[in-house]
Amino acid sequence: MRKVIVVIAKNTSIGEFLRILDRLNLLSFSRGGPRILIKPNVNTDDPYPGTSNPDLVREIIRKLYDKGASEIVVGDSSSIVSMNTRLNMKKIGIEKAALDAGGRVVAFEEGRWIKIKPDRSKHWRIGFHIPRIVQEFDYLVNLTVIKTHFLATYTGALKNMVGCIKRLDRIWLHLGNISAKIAEINLAISPVINILDARKVFIKGGPRRGELRDANILIASKDRVASDAVGLAVLKLMGARGDIQKLGVWGQGQIKSAISLNLGIKSPNEIEIRAF
Repeated sequence: MRKVIVVIAKNTSIGEFLRILDRLNLLSFSRGGPRILIKPNVNTDDPYPGTSNPDLVREIIRKLYDKGASEIVVGDSSSIVSMNTRLNMKKIGIEKAALDAGGRVVAFEEGRWIKIKPDRSKHWRIGFHIPRIVQEFDYLVNLTVIKTHFLATYTGALKNMVGCIKRLDRIWLHLGNISAKIAEINLAISPVINILDARKVFIKGGPRRGELRDANILIASKDRVASDAVGLAVLKLMGARGDIQKLGVWGQGQIKSAISLNLGIKSPNEIEIRAF
């Protein structure tokens, strides 16, 4: 049986975490001099863990340049409640982190969009829009947090791709079948690696603010389902409330929908944990 590696690093510095990923060939790219788009979580202008940690953004950019990247862009589109993505990136320190490391930032809403309807996206009746830049770059690095979410149950690797669709499309997203729609967005976008920052997590509330716990864990995998499964296990262990605690990891809506679409692994037997 093919297994996917999931790295779990506890009480580990960002630098050591990235060296671990490098040793396991999780930061290797088939194309030379790739252009890389990093998709963080910049839902609002709230500080980490409401959004991605700027120090992690900075160090990942530096590491990817060391691995031969020719261009690195950090891009997102914030939510309807905090619409100025560029200003949000500035306020939370991600813009400065990217510039310090030699990257640049883009706000998806300022660029061009492509309408798409993946064949198996039955809950998106007329499709949705993704940024053209997502298709123009060689690789996408999915850099997110893991936390509770009052509507979607949790935010992780799968949910982070919601920042890659137009805000008008997000209205339809929230009108029902949200877990299935989140999974179907992922049919259009394929990250090369998923990094979940679980050093600080919300176990209640979210996505902007919530009851905070220090888990001191960093998670990474090339498989989105595996990443989220491990992230959900961390939330459970930290005492997350509601459906995260009531349901098993493999009974969560996003996980079940992603499995039905063959977006990743289908059971815990396919995970190979590398703990550090």
